[in-house]
Amino acid sequence: TRRWREAGRLQIASGDDLEQYCYYVAGTVGELLTALFLRHHPLDPDAVALVQRRCVAFGTGLQLVNILKDVAEDATREVCYLPQDLMLAEGLNARALLEPEARMAALRVLDPVIELARQQLEHAIEYTRAWPESAPGVRLFLLVPLVLALRTLALIEEGGREVLRAGFTPKVSREFVFECLERGRSASSEDSELEALIADARRSGRPRLELAGPGNPAGDGERTGLGSGGLDAYLERQKGRIEAALDRYAPAPAAHDAGLNEALRYSLLAGGKRLRPVLFLAASEALGRDSEAALPAACALEYIHSYSLIHDDLPAMDDAPLRRGLATSHVKFDEATAILAGDALLTDAFTLVLEKSRGFSPAALLACTQAMAEAAGSRGMVLGQMLDMEGETRSLDLGELARLHAHKTGALLRYSVEGPAILWEASEEERSALRRYGERIGLAFQIADDVLDVVSDDATMGKTTGADADNNKTTFPRLMGLEASRERARALVEQAKRDLEIFGARATALRAIADYVVERVQ
Repeated sequence: TRRWREAGRLQIASGDDLEQYCYYVAGTVGELLTALFLRHHPLDPDAVALVQRRCVAFGTGLQLVNILKDVAEDATREVCYLPQDLMLAEGLNARALLEPEARMAALRVLDPVIELARQQLEHAIEYTRAWPESAPGVRLFLLVPLVLALRTLALIEEGGREVLRAGFTPKVSREFVFECLERGRSASSEDSELEALIADARRSGRPRLELAGPGNPAGDGERTGLGSGGLDAYLERQKGRIEAALDRYAPAPAAHDAGLNEALRYSLLAGGKRLRPVLFLAASEALGRDSEAALPAACALEYIHSYSLIHDDLPAMDDAPLRRGLATSHVKFDEATAILAGDALLTDAFTLVLEKSRGFSPAALLACTQAMAEAAGSRGMVLGQMLDMEGETRSLDLGELARLHAHKTGALLRYSVEGPAILWEASEEERSALRRYGERIGLAFQIADDVLDVVSDDATMGKTTGADADNNKTTFPRLMGLEASRERARALVEQAKRDLEIFGARATALRAIADYVVERVQ
């Protein structure tokens, strides 16, 4: 490493060079293990060579995983341990790894390294299986780091593009480490326990309290503030996590899907505030829980919100040409495609929660999914949309308008903060506090939206403004006036913040988001 640094380059010259480098750094551990193995289990020369290769694979695999784990951190220092021939073929240097437009090329460089690490760890698994039962202590010694390396590699693979984000640290939770140590004792002497532990290490999805996200340590729910940069930086970090996850979860366009997945991804990945999933993650933090484990359920909310926007923009409803600064789905594609893309997003939201969530009880997942369905369906958002359409034919009073928006906008926003309490099986006091916060924020958000429809413009809002007046809709400014509407939103936000007192400093992000709702309209 010193020689390469002095030469002004730290990229490994080729794939073979990478293996050699890893051997010199960590493969010698395998030489020691070979000697230990042979002490307990004498073999003929051919078998010795096989054991030696597998022992070296153990150390080499660990080092490859460490390289993959630190890709983003190394790139910020403009050093790189990836094969130079692959980097040159993609036109990349170390710093370029972190550029968003270069990430697909960078992933093509990472893929063969990930595959090499997987191969080396598979050899090490075979070696671990072959370890003589007469020396379980040494088997435990190599089993624990092997299982942790397998788990870290699984987090890296699931992290996708996040691996290339500065500050990304795929970190195995303390709970998983302790579990590994505890189970490793029996796995070192019982083959069935060994296979079960290896299978758990390889499984897809992140176990509870495991984190593979930018800039957050494991146990992310223990944080008590917004971190550096205040609310803007917090929202940007959370939005980045959410959008990377949405990109990973959404089905890729395929030759046989008749354009459905392209239309689905067009609306889902079109940007926006991502307020609902951000609230879901912030509420998990307020409960003292790891927000990373809640990411699939948070993203499912954005699936439902995106579906609702697609359908809300249709000619039969708002007939809007612009959404999130882009042409609406039915304008970009056609009306039938837009309807089906919305249908797919709504349905896939439930699959996402149930398929990708890890570390929760079946009862909690069922209850959370039911609450999401109620918030989205005929008792929640869809009912609100129906009331909204009816409201276009007559004037509404304040009570009717508040009921309309408690369903149309408020139901999903309330679920955004109550859902985590259900998922994490929080106390009734905590759930009730978050529910009240969500109800008040939902109404304040809609009042703010009504105000912005009057005072803002298309470019600022990223959607067509003035539509409420054009469609003769009853709005809060129309009934109360602009200033009274602003005051009502401010009062709701202050009440919402008081609802969070039981969470102390853990609810800092939720309080700041509440303030953000009314600051938009000042």
